[in-house]
Amino acid sequence: MHLDRKIAFLGAGNMAGAILRGLLTSGGARPEDVIATARRPERLAALAKPAIDLGYDQWGQEHKIAMAALAGMHQTPDEDWPVGFDQFRIERAEQSVLELGKDVYFRHDQGCYKCHGEKGEGTSGFPPIAGSPMLNGDPVRAAKIVKYGLKGPLEHSINPADGMPYNAQMEQQSHLSEAEMAAALTYARQNYGNFAPPVTLRDVVAAKAPEGGMMWQASDLLAEYPFERDRLTGPLPAPPPPSIDVVKLTLPSSGLWLMLGAVAVCMLLILGATYAGKFLHDPQTPTHA
Repeated sequence: MHLDRKIAFLGAGNMAGAILRGLLTSGGARPEDVIATARRPERLAALAKPAIDLGYDQWGQEHKIAMAALAGMHQTPDEDWPVGFDQFRIERAEQSVLELGKDVYFRHDQGCYKCHGEKGEGTSGFPPIAGSPMLNGDPVRAAKIVKYGLKGPLEHSINPADGMPYNAQMEQQSHLSEAEMAAALTYARQNYGNFAPPVTLRDVVAAKAPEGGMMWQASDLLAEYPFERDRLTGPLPAPPPPSIDVVKLTLPSSGLWLMLGAVAVCMLLILGATYAGKFLHDPQTPTHA
């Protein structure tokens, strides 16, 4: 849809239209701007829709705008949620979880902000988490990074459109409990322009170590949890393992009877030869007068 027609469809006025035009073209998609521009859930859904089924291998500005729109939609009380828009629903994080996650993120001694920045913008040599498909994608993948650490080139796995190479190593956060890991990830996934489903304690428990029990390689992790399966409202289920085709031997009915007959004849010949050999070679039992 042409940009001006999209703005008209959303019902935005001149000033709001100018804001929305900037959002859709400049990359400055701040949640408060999107919410102020569209306000109504139906209009916010129109902003989210272009990216709702777009895999994270195609990550870009549409995803960031959609996350901002989804964040705005989820300010709507459940009873006012518009009919027919359930595909846009994301589980809401509990306030207590977000508070714990914020505490973990900003802890003075080993807080996440020291590497990823106070606003998720990243620091020298360390990647941003704001607008990161690696963070906002599969929750178990995100949990594995925190639980076991990550190494390897990240220029294609943090933000494909970023163009910035990152090769810093993230150590496993073994000082955190699994509940703290889940809370910190959930906080990061619902702040800094991000809006993704919470990471649950079950996700962290399900996060297993790589073979050998060491740190995850970025390439191995993405092979197991590829961006292609990631969606804004949650990852697509993994495809089932390929089934083994069983080769069936089929014979015409006449051919089947011929084969059975031949087998029967062979069996009779073998039994007959065995009996004859035994009869001919068995010694005679002597008799006494």
